[in-house]
Amino acid sequence: MVKEKELTESIFEMDNVVISTLKPGQQPDSTLGNSDLSEKWLTSFNNTVSTSTDLCFRRIALNTKFAKKYRLCNSTFLELSGHVGASLSVHEFEYNDPNLEFDLFISSTCSIIIINAVQTYQVSSETGNLIIIDNLDRLSVQASSLIFVIIDDSELYPEQNVKKFIDICRSMSILTVMSHSDENILFSNLCSLIKEYGEVIYYSGDEYDLENDLFYSVS
Repeated sequence: MVKEKELTESIFEMDNVVISTLKPGQQPDSTLGNSDLSEKWLTSFNNTVSTSTDLCFRRIALNTKFAKKYRLCNSTFLELSGHVGASLSVHEFEYNDPNLEFDLFISSTCSIIIINAVQTYQVSSETGNLIIIDNLDRLSVQASSLIFVIIDDSELYPEQNVKKFIDICRSMSILTVMSHSDENILFSNLCSLIKEYGEVIYYSGDEYDLENDLFYSVS
């Protein structure tokens, strides 16, 4: 179960978040990633969803730092936004916080944070608590639903420590998902989460309906 708490601010109302938009069909900025979709990415997407419309009527907002951290994932999301009938609406946000930060929102209230396994057992010298756990109170104010995607490399971390973190998250009703560092696999996992917990932005019509898109109504 994804964590649910009373939402005091949505991503569109946070003082330290700056939102910009990439309109459906708009070509991505070349600085945001490789605009050329390779065959392997098309194959990856087709293997992730049963048809090209499975992500239809969904929107996501990517951290402006997402492109540098996950270049191919970022590029692919933007390409899908422009070439799958605008069925996936992609926006971006700037989050000004030096500590743990959101990587992407898959709805106005549900965020995904991608972390390395080592981060699941890093302890604060000041509090003696896990650093990530110390940040949860602050993060939960800005997202009522939180998902951790943990990059899994069993050769580089004590597996038992990661399991302990997962148990802590489970006790707090926070969803955790393990993913390989390969971006094809990461992208597939993100697509699955978008389908499961993403936000419907409009229901029908051959043309994109801006009036019924919740994002454009508040941006």
